[in-house]
Amino acid sequence: TIRIGNSLVNLNLDIYQKHQLIDMLLAASSLSIKCGDGIEWKRDIEKKLSGFASKVAEWDPKTSPKPLSMNISALFKTLSFIELKYGIKMVPGYFTSAQMEYFKEEWFKSIKRFRASKVEEQVMDIIKEYFKENDINKEIKSNVLADIYLIDIMIEPNIIIEINGKFHFIQDSSLNIYKDSYSGNYLMKKEYLTLKGYKMVFLEYHEFEDILGNQQKFKEYVLNKIKPFL
Repeated sequence: TIRIGNSLVNLNLDIYQKHQLIDMLLAASSLSIKCGDGIEWKRDIEKKLSGFASKVAEWDPKTSPKPLSMNISALFKTLSFIELKYGIKMVPGYFTSAQMEYFKEEWFKSIKRFRASKVEEQVMDIIKEYFKENDINKEIKSNVLADIYLIDIMIEPNIIIEINGKFHFIQDSSLNIYKDSYSGNYLMKKEYLTLKGYKMVFLEYHEFEDILGNQQKFKEYVLNKIKPFL
């Protein structure tokens, strides 16, 4: 993020991703820097990719440890996003099939499934009740994979419900939350899944935290959010 006058500018996904690629290909970064877009942006990505790929050109993941001291799992989601959004092929363009498969395996190893939170359970119950009352035959699951990402709730075949707590948002040094500013990692997840054709529904903590104890109001909030996507 950057501050202009008294305003905190929330930098978009392309902006975040540009810095993240420059840095993450070597060490995994989570900062945002405003840089622009378009052909020059794509060329810069390709330049950074070439630089990284040259460092690991002779690396065989079957016989050697990981090539650099870096976050391999985070690297895979970055490369997957770039390939999807910008059409930059990773194989055979920059990496071998074995290298990309290793990156992929490390990413999925890093994904940890957790028991659904109380809020998730409440949301699930509200939706199931609504489906039953309205004779809607759709499968609903929690804590499942959507492509390469673990998501909170899935209404088959392609509706994702994310319950966004404070850690999804940018915080300043005093841990104050900027409610309209998603973190860089979450921006990438949001954009990636949208490009894959998923419909994204966001339940934001700052929208429902004051009504969470009111069952009827919380139910209305959840249903008002999801109905346009059904």
